[in-house]
Order: sequence, then structure tokens, then C-alpha cells
Amino acid sequence: EKFKIHYAALMAGDVAVATHIGIVDGSTFYYLMPAHEAGQYTNYSPGRLLLLELIKWSIDNGLHIFDFTLGGEHYKNSWCDSRIEIFNMVKPMTMKGNTFLLAIKIIRGIKKHRWFSKKLRQLRAWINFSKYNILNVILKTIN
Repeated sequence: EKFKIHYAALMAGDVAVATHIGIVDGSTFYYLMPAHEAGQYTNYSPGRLLLLELIKWSIDNGLHIFDFTLGGEHYKNSWCDSRIEIFNMVKPMTMKGNTFLLAIKIIRGIKKHRWFSKKLRQLRAWINFSKYNILNVILKTIN
């Protein structure tokens, strides 16, 4: 059986104060895109109320897993009794793949060190600034 898109909304009169779009696949509910209305309803935790209703709906419909998907948001810890670590493995098969993997390792290494990370951001800002200035000079020359 194919997966199903699941849409839910928590209404206060005619106002959708919280919404969610997720996926139901087999016996698993995937909690993907929650959103809630900011403003007068915020103090009532509409997102949390809708989450509770989604969990109840999942149980009532015989689902066995409620998957919060990726992200380390703290609210997920209060609802979970287990955690599954997700890993990825990359095995380059070509010289281009080896080069790409090396570039990723270098970038990750740079991001781990504050000084290098700061310099990388400064370089990126300078490049973007330079591109913008060069583009303006070109546009002025054309006009």
C-alpha cells in the first residue's frame, strides 16, 4: 500500500490556530510540518494540543510508531521513549566522488573550528559583496 498524506488543523472558530502535514506509511505516522498561529492563541499552546490529537488519532487508527523525524527540538524528548540515531555513509566510486568527499570533509572540519568558521563566513560575505559590486558596475556600463 502506498503512503498517504495526512493533513490536520486545530480550529478556534473559523481560525486555524495550528496545522500539520505529515505522512502515514504502514503502521507509522511521520510528523513532518507542524505550524501554529502566533498571536492571541499562543498562550494556549495550539501546536502542542494538535500534536496530542495527532498522537491520539494514530493510536485510534492502529498505528504503532509516531516518528518525529529529524531535528533535535526539545519538545520531542518529552514525548519519546526511544531514539534512533541516523547515520549516512558515503563511498566514492570515481575520482570526482573522491574529490567531492574530500571537499565535504574539509568544510566540516572548518565548521568545527570557530576561527576558521568565522574566516569562511567573512570570505563568503566578501565574495557576495564583490559579486554584487561587479554586477552593479556591469549594469552601469551597459546602461
